[in-house]
Amino acid sequence: MREIVRKRLEQLEQLNGRVILILGDVGVDQYTMGTVRRISPEAPVPVVEVAREEFHLGLASNVAQNVTGLKGTPLLVSVVGNDEMGKNHKRLCEDRNISTDYLVADSERPTTRKVRILGGGQQVVRVDYERRSFLSETIENSVIHQFQRALPHCDAVIVQDYGKGVVSDRLLQRVFALSKEMKKKTFVDPHRTTPLSAYRGCDYFKPNRDEALELSRTRIDDLRVHPDMIFEVGRVLLKVTEAQEVIITQGPSGMLLFNQKGDHRSVPTLERQVFDVAGAGDTVIATLALAKAAGLETAESALLANLAAGIVVGKLGSVPCSYEELRDLLAELPRKLEKFLET
Repeated sequence: MREIVRKRLEQLEQLNGRVILILGDVGVDQYTMGTVRRISPEAPVPVVEVAREEFHLGLASNVAQNVTGLKGTPLLVSVVGNDEMGKNHKRLCEDRNISTDYLVADSERPTTRKVRILGGGQQVVRVDYERRSFLSETIENSVIHQFQRALPHCDAVIVQDYGKGVVSDRLLQRVFALSKEMKKKTFVDPHRTTPLSAYRGCDYFKPNRDEALELSRTRIDDLRVHPDMIFEVGRVLLKVTEAQEVIITQGPSGMLLFNQKGDHRSVPTLERQVFDVAGAGDTVIATLALAKAAGLETAESALLANLAAGIVVGKLGSVPCSYEELRDLLAELPRKLEKFLET
């Protein structure tokens, strides 16, 4: 058992210094926290007496800070507004050693901001500031230019699609073509509103279960009656995307891996106390890309990604997993990991 843990720790060290290009929608998560002592006389809603506010990187920016947390180097390619929140986003990136050299400013759209108002630890309401529309041709061409600038310097590419408008069919196909020319592997975290065919040409495709069902046009009710349908879902995703491998995340049920050889396998996860699932998918895709860039097999990469995601769901908000946290989990839980690591 000690030898297994030692091997995993050695694998974790291989993530150090890998450079990951991240393309996708970025934003800022704002948490406004306070107490609730009364109901508003104007409407039957709670009044939150604000005690403090916090700002965190969200969306693809959170993927970038997960790469940084695991001692990798992110190259973030995206669009921000020419506004105060765009400046706030830049400051947050700089605080976390994330370069903003490849960001494009668009004066026609705001920087995406999600405001979560919490009273007594419970979310009362969420307010979104965003423009959910595709980029103009001029701005999209600027994004492609920045991608081309960053591509030679990376070990792998992540496309993080949140359906805010940065990721279009045209952009995806250009990204996949350029990446193949440079022999850079692409990892896609999809959005359910983007047609599945738009992702054709990626190397690794990582939807969560609900996204996988919707993208493959499978009804959740049918899956409840016929649980084995999830294997057909994986095959559909492989066929349409032409990916080398499909990784379907299933929360506490772990992951399912599918490849073009027709093989599939399950990667379980550890039971962890869950406070907030926000950002877990960001952690998974960041860890997967880093591990694959370091030369690990997909199952080994998925194992590390599952452990990292288990750490972040125990935190409030989109907070990244750190190298030290993942290292300590590997070192401190050998008995719980024994069966898991040998699966």
